[in-house]
Amino acid sequence: MQRYFVTEPSLFVGQKVTIRGEDFHHIVRVMRMKSGQQVIVAAAGQVGLASITAIGKDTVEVTIEELLVKDAEPPIFVTLIQGLPKGEKIDSIIRQACEVGVTQISIFTAMRSVGCVPWDKKEQRLSRWRKMAKESAEQAQRRRIPEIDHYDHLEQAILALPDQAVVLVPYEAQDLNLPTLKQQIQELDRTINHVAIVIGPEGGFDTKEIDQLKERQGRLLTLGPRILRTETAGIVVAANLLYEWN
Repeated sequence: MQRYFVTEPSLFVGQKVTIRGEDFHHIVRVMRMKSGQQVIVAAAGQVGLASITAIGKDTVEVTIEELLVKDAEPPIFVTLIQGLPKGEKIDSIIRQACEVGVTQISIFTAMRSVGCVPWDKKEQRLSRWRKMAKESAEQAQRRRIPEIDHYDHLEQAILALPDQAVVLVPYEAQDLNLPTLKQQIQELDRTINHVAIVIGPEGGFDTKEIDQLKERQGRLLTLGPRILRTETAGIVVAANLLYEWN
């Protein structure tokens, strides 16, 4: 059943909710839905089964019939701090991170990032990325849309983390005898509520960035003998972490 995110602060049975914009177009023009048909709406971590009660020129009104209990949100807040990769790789990273259950994606321009986000196009890029996150969250039946932000460098992204967040850092250095991802996950205190995963771009981390992460008590780890692409590494870590936590 189609799912749409709305901006209401809460949902309750009998509530009338108005859907506008691209979601209106999708309901009326793409799905060609009629009054009486049902959709799912999500807002503020709640999900409701709703029936279409009125279709206007540019709005659809639905009425909440039932609040749904099933929860696809993970039991832990996961932030993916991703070094900006080349081209459109960030698109697939956003989509897959939203699907596996990442709660927040912080994109930063790393010292070794080939591309950058021009200051005059930052809002345009963020709008596009947030739209992708919304669509992926709907497809994955999430209760919340993952947050998307951009930072000019790694230090800004680190400072934005709460003090209690545990920071995991996959690092490709072969001579450090680093603990494995499995070992790091097993050692995590199950009472923590926030884990950040930091991934470098194609060229990896600069040593200055590794020093910044160490100052933040980042836990360096290895993903094994094979070197993963930047668009793969974060998804692998998040999926393994959430599998163990769930």
